[in-house]
Amino acid sequence: LLDEPLTALDAALRERLRSELNRLLRTLGITAIYVTHDQAEAMALGDRIVVMCKGAIAQVGAPRDIYFAPANRFVAEFVGAANILEGVSGSGTLTLRGGRLAIEKTSVEGPALAMVRPESIAIVAAENAGLAGEVTSVSFVGDRQRLSVSGAADRTIMVDVPNTLMVKAGDRVGLSVDPPAIRLLPKGEA
Repeated sequence: LLDEPLTALDAALRERLRSELNRLLRTLGITAIYVTHDQAEAMALGDRIVVMCKGAIAQVGAPRDIYFAPANRFVAEFVGAANILEGVSGSGTLTLRGGRLAIEKTSVEGPALAMVRPESIAIVAAENAGLAGEVTSVSFVGDRQRLSVSGAADRTIMVDVPNTLMVKAGDRVGLSVDPPAIRLLPKGEA
């Protein structure tokens, strides 16, 4: 049982020790329960992740499953950054305040919640996009930039883009998302 073993370390040392711990556990074939609030640690070290909410299991699964197919809104927002958008699903589209996105075939019709990860959204020309909004802020994070885009949905949408993209607050942008990257939940399941 490893209970938050890397919590008090600086970022660089934590990253090195996480890699070393991962190597040791896998080389030695040791089964361990690793307790952490750091989602990056859980994703990097876990074969199976158990997400807890108020003392109950919210979801169990492989890191990719937890991240890309969260069971509910809590899991989506707890594991990584997530845009939770209210819209209307029907005829292969999700209609939002600022336009429409194509979605995969689903049984969810009518009011719906959509979960989209910031890195799954691409910036395109506004005039050719099914969904558009205005950049309200740009935060340089080093390996990427995080944009806040308003007017496209009921709430501000976070978009992670390459650090080389030249965009500024006030720019009108289009948003494109591949349909498989949009996870729908019936509105009542939030």
